[in-house]
Amino acid sequence: MRHARTPRAPFVALAGSVDALDRRYRAQRLSPPVGRCLHGSRVLIMAGHALMPPARTPDARTGACLSVSNVAGESYTAFQRSLATGNVMPRHYAVSVPNAATSELCLTFRVAGPAVTLSEEAKAPVESCPQLVLARDWLGSGIVDRVLIGAIRVGASPSDETRCALVLADRDTTDRMCAAEALSPAARDAVSFLAGLAEASGLSEARGT
Repeated sequence: MRHARTPRAPFVALAGSVDALDRRYRAQRLSPPVGRCLHGSRVLIMAGHALMPPARTPDARTGACLSVSNVAGESYTAFQRSLATGNVMPRHYAVSVPNAATSELCLTFRVAGPAVTLSEEAKAPVESCPQLVLARDWLGSGIVDRVLIGAIRVGASPSDETRCALVLADRDTTDRMCAAEALSPAARDAVSFLAGLAEASGLSEARGT
């Protein structure tokens, strides 16, 4: 028997140090983020909780497509620190793997549909925002019913600002976002561009996150 999850909101944007976001997260009495994962993953998981509850069973009708930037410094720093302390963790190694954050998000919310990570700073025009274009293709072909479309810019450490935008989109939502490109304000990076598209599309944002 499939247990459908009810979305809480279609869109959320977060910005701040991980420590500050953790305090806000715990104040809402949500489940704590996955322990010992990179801080970029923790911010994505916080954003995910604002949009939907974790599924009870693997959800093959939900996919994920995100762009991730500034991960290399975080991975390298964590790896060097683990070597120095003798507590080497498999996730922390010198060569950055940007899809680690997407994987953590999918594992937490049991997203079992297609999942793709892009490491480029894509923004306007819409054709240059590949996560949105790819999500629209998946939805149009019927592979999935909804896609987590996101962008995250990871700070160098948990005390630095990390910013992300995450949209839980169905086919109608992606069409609206593509049509709203002309209304979206100028953006300096992929996070700002995606958040601007969501706002210009009239998507309601999760509050109190």
